Amino acid sequence: MAQDVETRAMQRPACRIHYLYRGSASGRWAVFLHGAGADSQSFAPQLRAVPADVGILAWDARGHGRSQLAAGTPFRYEDMVDDLYALLDEHHIPEADFLGQSMGGNLAQTVTRRSPERVSRLVLIDCTDNYRRLWPNEKLGLALSKATLKVWPWWWTVAVTAAACGINPKTQVYTAKTMHNLGKRHFLEVMNYWSDAHVDDNHRLGRPTLLVLGTLDMTGNIAYAMTTWPLKDPMAKLVVVPWAAHMSNRDQPWLVNRSIRKFLQWGEDRADADAAEAGREG
Repeated sequence: MAQDVETRAMQRPACRIHYLYRGSASGRWAVFLHGAGADSQSFAPQLRAVPADVGILAWDARGHGRSQLAAGTPFRYEDMVDDLYALLDEHHIPEADFLGQSMGGNLAQTVTRRSPERVSRLVLIDCTDNYRRLWPNEKLGLALSKATLKVWPWWWTVAVTAAACGINPKTQVYTAKTMHNLGKRHFLEVMNYWSDAHVDDNHRLGRPTLLVLGTLDMTGNIAYAMTTWPLKDPMAKLVVVPWAAHMSNRDQPWLVNRSIRKFLQWGEDRADADAAEAGREG
């Protein structure tokens, strides 16, 4: 965990949002947005790499981790978007670098389109493009995946998802634990986020963007979307991470952190810390 990080909470409609926070001494901020079924700890290897003068905001999105929804309250993507704006405003964060994995990357894209002045740079890890036109077979695949998730036994959904998220056993154990915490009903609701996030218009984000893709990420259309993304957007740069699946930032933290530090200009003087991270997470 990064030094001087506090655990805080903020009351929002039908949910108390828990998050990790550290003030900024430089005016720079890093906002971490985790994927569906995960929580703020999915970025534990990256939080240790943030320079001491950079502020940190890393939440458990509503319905995830410690941010439990009130009984009978469904998960809605737009509620999550509103929560994020409320947190940014609460801490007077006018602009930040956003780092999002999977669903968190889609959320970061939504904020970039609606409020580009609040986004300096983007790091999008193993997520698809909100604004790429989908082929008919992709639309069919999304519809079939929703139907499949409904009929699969929950234990099987957890097992398959954990295997898809990581080749590192620690990544798989982490994923299974956070998914069990979320539960099947909320997981099915959360997985509808893509329908709310996607707009079929080939919009360009207009911000320097680092795309991080695990070579073994076979989830949905992510590999195709990320590898073709730079053809649409010249401000997007793709980094492919070997021997990493859907949660490449946990499967290969040393390689991912090295790319993030270079892109966000966090310095290149933490080789020893990188080696320690590789040992702890591997």
